Amino acid sequence: MIQKAVLLLSLIFSKLLMAEPWVDTRDIWLRADIETLAEIGVIRVPINTYPLMWAGIVKDMDLTPIGRVPDEYKSTYWRVKRAAKRALSDKPIHSLTLSGANSEQVIRQYGDNSRGKAEVSARKAGLSGNFAWNIEVSRVYEPQDQQETRYDHSYLAAILGNWVVSAGYVEKWWGPSWQSANLLSNNARPLPGIMIQRNYSDPAESIFLSWLGHWAVNAFVSELDDPRTVLNSTLSGISFTFRPHRSVEIGLRSTAISGGDGRNDSFTSLLDNWFANGNCDETDLLNPLNNCGEYYTDSGNRLAGYDVKISNPFGAPVSFYASSYGESESELLPSKAITQFGLTGNFTAFDGHWKWYAETSNTVLDDAEYNLAYENEIYQTGYRYYQGAIGSTFDNDSEINTLGLIGNLNRYNQIQLVFSDISLNLDGDPLSTTDKHSISPFGSQFKKARFQWQYTTYGSGVIKVTLDYFDQPFDQLQRQDSEYRVGVEWSNEI
Repeated sequence: MIQKAVLLLSLIFSKLLMAEPWVDTRDIWLRADIETLAEIGVIRVPINTYPLMWAGIVKDMDLTPIGRVPDEYKSTYWRVKRAAKRALSDKPIHSLTLSGANSEQVIRQYGDNSRGKAEVSARKAGLSGNFAWNIEVSRVYEPQDQQETRYDHSYLAAILGNWVVSAGYVEKWWGPSWQSANLLSNNARPLPGIMIQRNYSDPAESIFLSWLGHWAVNAFVSELDDPRTVLNSTLSGISFTFRPHRSVEIGLRSTAISGGDGRNDSFTSLLDNWFANGNCDETDLLNPLNNCGEYYTDSGNRLAGYDVKISNPFGAPVSFYASSYGESESELLPSKAITQFGLTGNFTAFDGHWKWYAETSNTVLDDAEYNLAYENEIYQTGYRYYQGAIGSTFDNDSEINTLGLIGNLNRYNQIQLVFSDISLNLDGDPLSTTDKHSISPFGSQFKKARFQWQYTTYGSGVIKVTLDYFDQPFDQLQRQDSEYRVGVEWSNEI
Protein backbone atom coordinates (compact mmCIF):
# COMPACT_ATOMS: atom_id res chain seq x y z
CA MET A 1 0.00 0.00 0.00
CA ILE A 2 2.71 2.50 0.98
CA GLN A 3 4.76 1.51 -2.07
CA LYS A 4 1.88 2.26 -4.44
CA ALA A 5 1.07 5.55 -2.71
CA VAL A 6 4.65 6.79 -2.94
CA LEU A 7 4.92 5.96 -6.64
CA LEU A 8 1.55 7.54 -7.47
CA LEU A 9 2.15 10.75 -5.54
CA SER A 10 5.64 11.11 -6.97
CA LEU A 11 4.27 10.97 -10.50
CA ILE A 12 1.67 13.60 -9.62
CA PHE A 13 4.26 16.02 -8.28
CA SER A 14 7.10 15.13 -10.68
CA LYS A 15 6.80 18.35 -12.68
CA LEU A 16 7.07 20.51 -9.57
CA LEU A 17 10.07 19.03 -7.83
CA MET A 18 13.79 19.28 -8.18
CA ALA A 19 16.43 17.77 -5.66
CA GLU A 20 16.89 16.41 -2.07
CA PRO A 21 16.12 17.83 1.41
CA TRP A 22 18.37 15.63 3.55
CA VAL A 23 21.66 13.81 3.85
CA ASP A 24 21.10 10.06 3.62
CA THR A 25 23.28 7.21 4.91
CA ARG A 26 25.25 6.45 1.74
CA ASP A 27 28.23 8.84 1.87
CA ILE A 28 30.65 8.26 4.74
CA TRP A 29 33.05 10.97 3.55
CA LEU A 30 30.33 13.63 3.56
CA ARG A 31 29.33 12.55 7.07
CA ALA A 32 32.97 12.84 8.20
CA ASP A 33 33.11 16.41 6.88
CA ILE A 34 29.81 17.39 8.53
CA GLU A 35 30.92 15.93 11.85
CA THR A 36 34.24 17.75 11.65
CA LEU A 37 32.49 21.10 11.10
CA ALA A 38 30.23 20.34 14.07
CA GLU A 39 33.22 19.55 16.27
CA ILE A 40 34.87 22.92 15.51
CA GLY A 41 31.62 24.84 16.07
CA VAL A 42 30.67 25.75 12.50
CA ILE A 43 27.59 23.48 12.52
CA ARG A 44 25.48 23.81 15.69
CA VAL A 45 22.45 21.62 14.92
CA PRO A 46 22.25 17.99 16.16
CA ILE A 47 23.90 15.74 13.56
CA ASN A 48 23.66 12.19 14.96
CA THR A 49 20.28 11.24 13.47
CA TYR A 50 20.00 10.26 9.81
CA PRO A 51 18.42 11.22 7.50
CA LEU A 52 19.87 14.60 8.49
CA MET A 53 18.11 17.73 7.28
CA TRP A 54 20.15 20.08 5.10
CA ALA A 55 18.20 23.18 6.23
CA GLY A 56 19.92 23.65 9.59
CA ILE A 57 23.36 22.78 8.24
CA VAL A 58 23.12 25.37 5.46
CA LYS A 59 21.82 28.00 7.87
CA ASP A 60 24.71 27.45 10.29
CA MET A 61 27.29 27.56 7.50
CA ASP A 62 25.81 30.76 6.09
CA LEU A 63 26.22 32.32 9.54
CA THR A 64 29.91 31.35 9.57
CA PRO A 65 31.94 33.28 6.97
CA ILE A 66 34.83 31.34 5.49
CA GLY A 67 37.23 33.82 7.10
CA ARG A 68 36.27 32.50 10.54
CA VAL A 69 37.05 28.90 9.61
CA PRO A 70 40.57 27.70 10.53
CA ASP A 71 42.79 27.26 7.48
CA GLU A 72 43.11 23.49 7.89
CA TYR A 73 39.32 23.11 7.69
CA LYS A 74 38.58 25.44 4.77
CA SER A 75 38.59 22.58 2.25
CA THR A 76 36.18 20.66 4.51
CA TYR A 77 33.89 23.71 4.62
CA TRP A 78 33.84 24.04 0.82
CA ARG A 79 33.19 20.32 0.26
CA VAL A 80 30.07 20.49 2.43
CA LYS A 81 29.02 23.75 0.75
CA ARG A 82 29.26 22.12 -2.68
CA ALA A 83 27.32 19.04 -1.53
CA ALA A 84 24.55 21.26 -0.10
CA LYS A 85 24.37 23.38 -3.24
CA ARG A 86 24.02 20.28 -5.39
CA ALA A 87 21.36 18.73 -3.12
CA LEU A 88 19.28 21.91 -2.89
CA SER A 89 19.66 23.13 -6.47
CA ASP A 90 16.80 23.57 -8.92
CA LYS A 91 18.21 20.83 -11.13
CA PRO A 92 16.52 17.39 -10.99
CA ILE A 93 18.75 14.42 -10.22
CA HIS A 94 18.70 11.49 -12.66
CA SER A 95 21.27 8.82 -11.91
CA LEU A 96 22.22 5.25 -12.74
CA THR A 97 24.23 2.95 -10.47
CA LEU A 98 25.81 -0.40 -11.34
CA SER A 99 27.55 -2.63 -8.82
CA GLY A 100 29.08 -6.09 -8.76
CA ALA A 101 30.85 -8.28 -6.20
CA ASN A 102 31.81 -11.90 -5.65
CA SER A 103 29.28 -12.27 -2.80
CA GLU A 104 26.50 -10.50 -0.96
CA GLN A 105 27.52 -7.90 1.62
CA VAL A 106 26.82 -9.42 5.02
CA ILE A 107 28.86 -7.13 7.31
CA ARG A 108 27.66 -3.59 6.57
CA GLN A 109 28.68 -0.22 7.99
CA TYR A 110 27.75 3.41 7.56
CA GLY A 111 28.14 4.50 3.95
CA ASP A 112 27.56 1.10 2.34
CA ASN A 113 25.11 1.13 -0.55
CA SER A 114 24.97 -2.07 -2.60
CA ARG A 115 23.88 -5.31 -0.95
CA GLY A 116 23.83 -8.08 -3.55
CA LYS A 117 26.26 -9.76 -5.92
CA ALA A 118 25.05 -7.63 -8.80
CA GLU A 119 22.68 -4.66 -8.83
CA VAL A 120 21.45 -2.02 -11.22
CA SER A 121 19.62 1.00 -9.80
CA ALA A 122 18.00 4.01 -11.44
CA ARG A 123 16.72 7.05 -9.60
CA LYS A 124 15.05 10.37 -10.22
CA ALA A 125 14.92 12.91 -7.38
CA GLY A 126 13.72 16.46 -6.95
CA LEU A 127 12.76 19.24 -4.53
CA SER A 128 10.58 22.36 -4.57
CA GLY A 129 9.54 24.82 -1.90
CA ASN A 130 7.11 22.38 -0.25
CA PHE A 131 7.78 18.92 -1.68
CA ALA A 132 10.68 16.53 -2.24
CA TRP A 133 10.79 13.10 -3.78
CA ASN A 134 13.04 10.28 -4.87
CA ILE A 135 11.96 7.38 -7.07
CA GLU A 136 14.61 4.65 -6.95
CA VAL A 137 14.18 1.20 -8.46
CA SER A 138 16.79 -1.56 -8.17
CA ARG A 139 17.13 -5.00 -9.68
CA VAL A 140 19.23 -7.43 -7.65
CA TYR A 141 20.76 -10.67 -8.91
CA GLU A 142 19.75 -13.77 -6.90
CA PRO A 143 19.33 -12.17 -3.45
CA GLN A 144 18.87 -14.57 -0.55
CA ASP A 145 15.67 -12.82 0.53
CA GLN A 146 14.19 -13.38 -2.97
CA GLN A 147 13.36 -9.65 -3.32
CA GLU A 148 14.81 -9.03 -6.78
CA THR A 149 12.97 -5.73 -7.39
CA ARG A 150 13.40 -3.11 -4.67
CA TYR A 151 12.30 0.46 -4.03
CA ASP A 152 14.79 1.16 -1.22
CA HIS A 153 15.42 4.91 -0.63
CA SER A 154 12.25 5.95 -2.52
CA TYR A 155 10.14 8.56 -0.74
CA LEU A 156 7.78 11.51 -1.05
CA ALA A 157 8.17 14.33 1.48
CA ALA A 158 6.21 17.51 2.23
CA ILE A 159 7.20 20.52 4.34
CA LEU A 160 4.48 21.63 6.77
CA GLY A 161 5.67 24.68 8.68
CA ASN A 162 8.90 23.59 10.35
CA TRP A 163 8.09 19.90 9.99
CA VAL A 164 8.91 17.46 7.19
CA VAL A 165 6.48 14.58 6.70
CA SER A 166 7.54 11.75 4.40
CA ALA A 167 6.35 8.35 3.21
CA GLY A 168 8.53 5.71 1.63
CA TYR A 169 11.57 3.50 2.15
CA VAL A 170 13.97 5.75 4.07
CA GLU A 171 17.16 4.30 5.54
CA LYS A 172 17.93 5.46 9.09
CA TRP A 173 20.98 5.64 11.33
CA TRP A 174 20.48 6.73 14.95
CA GLY A 175 23.52 7.52 17.04
CA PRO A 176 27.11 8.83 16.80
CA SER A 177 28.75 5.47 15.97
CA TRP A 178 30.46 4.56 12.69
CA GLN A 179 30.91 0.78 12.37
CA SER A 180 27.35 -0.06 13.34
CA ALA A 181 24.45 1.43 15.31
CA ASN A 182 22.80 -0.69 17.99
CA LEU A 183 19.32 0.87 17.73
CA LEU A 184 18.79 1.72 14.05
CA SER A 185 21.36 1.18 11.32
CA ASN A 186 21.61 0.60 7.58
CA ASN A 187 22.05 -3.15 8.07
CA ALA A 188 18.51 -4.31 7.31
CA ARG A 189 16.82 -2.95 4.21
CA PRO A 190 14.67 0.16 4.84
CA LEU A 191 11.05 -0.54 5.75
CA PRO A 192 8.04 1.12 4.10
CA GLY A 193 6.59 3.70 6.44
CA ILE A 194 5.83 7.30 7.32
CA MET A 195 8.15 9.70 9.17
CA ILE A 196 7.98 13.18 10.65
CA GLN A 197 10.96 15.28 11.68
CA ARG A 198 11.87 18.85 12.51
CA ASN A 199 13.33 20.79 9.58
CA TYR A 200 15.21 23.62 11.33
CA SER A 201 16.61 22.74 14.78
CA ASP A 202 16.46 26.25 16.21
CA PRO A 203 16.53 26.65 20.03
CA ALA A 204 13.24 27.03 21.88
CA GLU A 205 12.17 30.58 22.64
CA SER A 206 10.86 29.64 26.09
CA ILE A 207 13.16 30.65 28.93
CA PHE A 208 12.49 27.27 30.56
CA LEU A 209 13.60 25.28 27.49
CA SER A 210 16.26 27.51 25.94
CA TRP A 211 18.96 25.59 27.85
CA LEU A 212 18.38 22.66 25.46
CA GLY A 213 20.06 24.61 22.68
CA HIS A 214 19.40 23.39 19.16
CA TRP A 215 17.01 20.44 19.25
CA ALA A 216 15.43 17.99 16.82
CA VAL A 217 12.66 15.40 16.86
CA ASN A 218 12.24 12.41 14.57
CA ALA A 219 9.40 9.87 14.73
CA PHE A 220 8.30 7.10 12.39
CA VAL A 221 5.94 4.16 11.96
CA SER A 222 6.91 1.43 9.49
CA GLU A 223 5.33 -1.78 8.30
CA LEU A 224 7.12 -5.08 8.86
CA ASP A 225 5.88 -6.71 5.65
CA ASP A 226 8.35 -9.61 5.60
CA PRO A 227 7.50 -13.23 6.60
CA ARG A 228 7.18 -13.16 10.43
CA THR A 229 5.72 -15.06 13.35
CA VAL A 230 3.35 -12.11 13.94
CA LEU A 231 2.26 -10.85 10.54
CA ASN A 232 1.53 -7.19 9.79
CA SER A 233 3.32 -5.93 12.90
CA THR A 234 4.93 -2.48 12.91
CA LEU A 235 8.28 -0.99 13.83
CA SER A 236 8.01 2.51 15.25
CA GLY A 237 10.34 4.91 16.98
CA ILE A 238 10.82 8.38 18.40
CA SER A 239 14.05 10.32 18.88
CA PHE A 240 14.75 13.60 20.67
CA THR A 241 18.23 15.08 20.26
CA PHE A 242 19.62 18.35 21.57
CA ARG A 243 22.88 20.29 21.96
CA PRO A 244 22.91 22.15 25.30
CA HIS A 245 26.52 23.16 24.58
CA ARG A 246 28.45 23.42 21.33
CA SER A 247 30.57 20.45 22.49
CA VAL A 248 27.73 18.17 23.65
CA GLU A 249 24.99 16.33 21.77
CA ILE A 250 22.52 14.07 23.59
CA GLY A 251 19.98 11.69 22.07
CA LEU A 252 17.00 10.13 23.88
CA ARG A 253 15.50 7.40 21.72
CA SER A 254 12.95 4.60 21.76
CA THR A 255 11.83 2.00 19.20
CA ALA A 256 9.27 -0.80 19.42
CA ILE A 257 7.87 -3.68 17.43
CA SER A 258 4.15 -3.85 18.18
CA GLY A 259 0.71 -4.54 16.75
CA GLY A 260 0.12 -7.15 14.07
CA ASP A 261 -2.40 -9.94 13.66
CA GLY A 262 -4.19 -10.59 16.95
CA ARG A 263 -2.44 -7.70 18.69
CA ASN A 264 -3.48 -4.18 19.71
CA ASP A 265 -2.84 -1.76 16.83
CA SER A 266 -4.23 1.37 18.52
CA PHE A 267 -2.37 4.67 18.72
CA THR A 268 -2.54 4.45 22.52
CA SER A 269 -0.72 1.11 22.41
CA LEU A 270 1.93 2.69 20.16
CA LEU A 271 2.55 5.47 22.69
CA ASP A 272 2.63 2.95 25.54
CA ASN A 273 5.44 1.10 23.81
CA TRP A 274 7.41 4.26 23.06
CA PHE A 275 7.25 5.56 26.61
CA ALA A 276 7.45 2.30 28.60
CA ASN A 277 3.83 1.98 29.72
CA GLY A 278 2.93 -1.71 29.81
CA ASN A 279 6.48 -3.12 29.55
CA CYS A 280 6.73 -5.31 32.63
CA ASP A 281 9.46 -7.70 33.62
CA GLU A 282 8.88 -11.03 35.35
CA THR A 283 9.18 -9.60 38.88
CA ASP A 284 6.53 -7.01 38.03
CA LEU A 285 4.16 -9.73 36.87
CA LEU A 286 4.60 -11.70 40.10
CA ASN A 287 3.92 -8.63 42.19
CA PRO A 288 0.19 -8.48 43.14
CA LEU A 289 0.47 -4.68 43.48
CA ASN A 290 1.68 -4.09 39.92
CA ASN A 291 -0.33 -2.08 37.41
CA CYS A 292 0.72 -4.12 34.42
CA GLY A 293 -2.00 -6.69 34.09
CA GLU A 294 -4.27 -5.14 31.49
CA TYR A 295 -1.36 -3.67 29.50
CA TYR A 296 1.11 -6.53 29.46
CA THR A 297 -0.64 -8.58 26.79
CA ASP A 298 -0.39 -5.59 24.45
CA SER A 299 3.24 -4.72 25.11
CA GLY A 300 5.75 -4.95 22.30
CA ASN A 301 9.44 -5.52 21.83
CA ARG A 302 10.85 -2.20 23.02
CA LEU A 303 14.42 -0.86 22.88
CA ALA A 304 15.10 2.48 24.53
CA GLY A 305 17.94 4.52 25.91
CA TYR A 306 20.34 7.32 25.16
CA ASP A 307 23.51 8.27 23.33
CA VAL A 308 25.88 11.14 23.92
CA LYS A 309 28.82 12.70 22.16
CA ILE A 310 31.26 15.14 23.81
CA SER A 311 33.59 16.98 21.44
CA ASN A 312 37.06 18.20 22.43
CA PRO A 313 36.62 17.85 26.22
CA PHE A 314 38.96 20.18 28.16
CA GLY A 315 40.44 21.28 24.85
CA ALA A 316 41.71 17.80 23.96
CA PRO A 317 41.80 17.10 20.18
CA VAL A 318 39.49 14.08 20.49
CA SER A 319 35.77 13.44 20.93
CA PHE A 320 34.08 10.76 23.01
CA TYR A 321 30.76 9.07 22.29
CA ALA A 322 28.69 6.37 23.96
CA SER A 323 25.28 4.74 23.74
CA SER A 324 23.23 2.50 25.99
CA TYR A 325 19.92 0.96 24.90
CA GLY A 326 17.88 -1.38 27.05
CA GLU A 327 15.91 -4.35 25.71
CA SER A 328 12.17 -4.42 26.60
CA GLU A 329 12.71 -1.67 29.14
CA SER A 330 10.13 -0.94 31.80
CA GLU A 331 11.80 2.39 32.57
CA LEU A 332 12.60 5.43 30.44
CA LEU A 333 16.35 4.87 30.83
CA PRO A 334 18.06 1.49 30.27
CA SER A 335 19.00 -0.84 33.08
CA LYS A 336 20.11 -4.00 31.28
CA ALA A 337 21.55 -2.66 28.08
CA ILE A 338 23.59 -3.15 24.94
CA THR A 339 26.37 -0.58 24.70
CA GLN A 340 28.82 1.24 22.44
CA PHE A 341 31.78 3.48 23.22
CA GLY A 342 34.09 5.34 20.91
CA LEU A 343 36.78 7.96 20.43
CA THR A 344 37.23 10.02 17.28
CA GLY A 345 39.45 12.84 16.08
CA ASN A 346 40.77 14.72 13.06
CA PHE A 347 44.14 15.52 11.54
CA THR A 348 45.62 16.74 8.25
CA ALA A 349 48.29 14.86 6.31
CA PHE A 350 49.35 14.40 2.66
CA ASP A 351 47.33 17.51 1.72
CA GLY A 352 44.13 15.79 2.88
CA HIS A 353 41.82 15.78 5.86
CA TRP A 354 41.45 12.60 7.91
CA LYS A 355 39.02 11.38 10.56
CA TRP A 356 39.90 8.42 12.77
CA TYR A 357 37.74 6.49 15.19
CA ALA A 358 38.14 3.68 17.71
CA GLU A 359 34.89 1.96 18.61
CA THR A 360 33.80 -0.92 20.80
CA SER A 361 30.31 -2.45 20.67
CA ASN A 362 28.62 -5.06 22.81
CA THR A 363 25.19 -6.53 22.07
CA VAL A 364 25.21 -8.87 25.07
CA LEU A 365 22.89 -7.57 27.77
CA ASP A 366 24.47 -6.53 31.06
CA ASP A 367 25.38 -9.40 33.39
CA ALA A 368 26.11 -11.64 30.37
CA GLU A 369 22.48 -12.44 29.65
CA TYR A 370 22.31 -14.15 26.26
CA ASN A 371 19.49 -14.62 23.74
CA LEU A 372 17.63 -11.57 25.03
CA ALA A 373 18.84 -8.58 23.00
CA TYR A 374 16.77 -8.26 19.80
CA GLU A 375 14.59 -11.20 20.90
CA ASN A 376 11.03 -11.35 22.23
CA GLU A 377 8.64 -14.07 23.43
CA ILE A 378 5.72 -12.71 21.39
CA TYR A 379 7.50 -11.30 18.33
CA GLN A 380 9.69 -14.33 17.81
CA THR A 381 11.19 -13.17 14.51
CA GLY A 382 12.95 -10.63 16.69
CA TYR A 383 14.30 -7.19 15.90
CA ARG A 384 14.97 -8.15 12.28
CA TYR A 385 13.67 -7.52 8.77
CA TYR A 386 14.18 -9.89 5.83
CA GLN A 387 16.82 -11.83 7.79
CA GLY A 388 18.84 -8.73 8.71
CA ALA A 389 19.16 -7.20 12.17
CA ILE A 390 17.53 -3.76 12.30
CA GLY A 391 20.07 -2.59 14.87
CA SER A 392 23.67 -3.78 14.95
CA THR A 393 24.91 -5.39 11.75
CA PHE A 394 26.45 -8.05 14.02
CA ASP A 395 23.08 -8.97 15.59
CA ASN A 396 22.81 -10.00 19.24
CA ASP A 397 25.31 -11.46 21.73
CA SER A 398 28.34 -10.08 19.86
CA GLU A 399 31.42 -8.06 20.76
CA ILE A 400 33.25 -5.90 18.23
CA ASN A 401 36.34 -3.68 18.44
CA THR A 402 37.10 -1.45 15.46
CA LEU A 403 39.70 1.05 14.28
CA GLY A 404 38.77 3.20 11.31
CA LEU A 405 40.37 5.91 9.17
CA ILE A 406 38.39 8.06 6.72
CA GLY A 407 40.37 10.24 4.32
CA ASN A 408 39.16 13.12 2.15
CA LEU A 409 42.33 13.60 0.09
CA ASN A 410 40.81 16.14 -2.28
CA ARG A 411 37.51 16.68 -4.09
CA TYR A 412 38.25 13.69 -6.37
CA ASN A 413 39.82 11.04 -4.11
CA GLN A 414 38.57 9.53 -0.86
CA ILE A 415 39.78 6.43 0.93
CA GLN A 416 38.76 4.41 3.97
CA LEU A 417 40.67 1.88 6.07
CA VAL A 418 38.94 -0.25 8.73
CA PHE A 419 40.12 -3.08 10.95
CA SER A 420 37.75 -5.02 13.23
CA ASP A 421 38.11 -7.84 15.74
CA ILE A 422 34.70 -9.55 15.82
CA SER A 423 33.09 -12.18 18.04
CA LEU A 424 29.63 -13.17 16.82
CA ASN A 425 26.90 -14.84 18.89
CA LEU A 426 29.10 -15.62 21.87
CA ASP A 427 26.86 -18.30 23.37
CA GLY A 428 26.51 -19.99 19.96
CA ASP A 429 23.51 -22.17 20.75
CA PRO A 430 21.89 -23.20 17.44
CA LEU A 431 19.29 -25.32 19.26
CA SER A 432 17.95 -22.37 21.23
CA THR A 433 14.33 -21.50 20.48
CA THR A 434 14.98 -17.84 21.30
CA ASP A 435 18.26 -17.24 19.43
CA LYS A 436 17.72 -16.54 15.72
CA HIS A 437 21.06 -14.94 14.91
CA SER A 438 21.06 -13.63 11.34
CA ILE A 439 24.74 -14.37 10.58
CA SER A 440 26.20 -17.05 12.84
CA PRO A 441 23.85 -19.46 14.69
CA PHE A 442 26.86 -21.46 15.96
CA GLY A 443 28.98 -18.43 16.85
CA SER A 444 32.30 -17.40 15.27
CA GLN A 445 35.34 -15.24 15.90
CA PHE A 446 37.28 -13.55 13.13
CA LYS A 447 39.06 -10.40 12.01
CA LYS A 448 38.02 -8.13 9.18
CA ALA A 449 40.04 -5.57 7.22
CA ARG A 450 38.63 -3.13 4.68
CA PHE A 451 40.23 -0.90 2.07
CA GLN A 452 37.90 1.38 0.12
CA TRP A 453 38.71 3.96 -2.54
CA GLN A 454 36.31 6.35 -4.22
CA TYR A 455 37.26 8.38 -7.27
CA THR A 456 35.17 11.14 -8.83
CA THR A 457 35.98 11.28 -12.52
CA TYR A 458 35.87 14.28 -14.84
CA GLY A 459 32.32 13.93 -16.12
CA SER A 460 32.10 10.13 -16.17
CA GLY A 461 30.64 9.46 -12.75
CA VAL A 462 31.93 8.11 -9.45
CA ILE A 463 33.77 4.80 -9.06
CA LYS A 464 34.03 3.06 -5.69
CA VAL A 465 36.20 -0.03 -5.12
CA THR A 466 35.86 -2.03 -1.88
CA LEU A 467 38.10 -4.86 -0.72
CA ASP A 468 37.07 -6.71 2.45
CA TYR A 469 39.28 -9.45 3.91
CA PHE A 470 38.17 -11.98 6.56
CA ASP A 471 40.73 -14.25 8.19
CA GLN A 472 38.23 -17.12 8.32
CA PRO A 473 34.68 -17.93 7.15
CA PHE A 474 31.99 -16.47 9.39
CA ASP A 475 28.67 -16.45 7.54
CA GLN A 476 26.93 -19.72 8.39
CA LEU A 477 23.94 -18.91 6.14
CA GLN A 478 26.06 -19.31 2.96
CA ARG A 479 25.80 -15.78 1.60
CA GLN A 480 29.57 -15.31 1.78
CA ASP A 481 31.93 -18.26 1.50
CA SER A 482 35.24 -16.59 0.59
CA GLU A 483 37.94 -14.84 2.60
CA TYR A 484 37.60 -11.87 0.28
CA ARG A 485 34.76 -9.70 -0.86
CA VAL A 486 35.70 -7.53 -3.81
CA GLY A 487 33.11 -5.02 -4.95
CA VAL A 488 33.03 -2.33 -7.64
CA GLU A 489 30.34 0.33 -7.89
CA TRP A 490 29.85 3.00 -10.57
CA SER A 491 27.25 5.76 -10.48
CA ASN A 492 26.63 8.69 -12.77
CA GLU A 493 24.05 11.38 -13.28
CA ILE A 494 22.35 11.01 -16.64
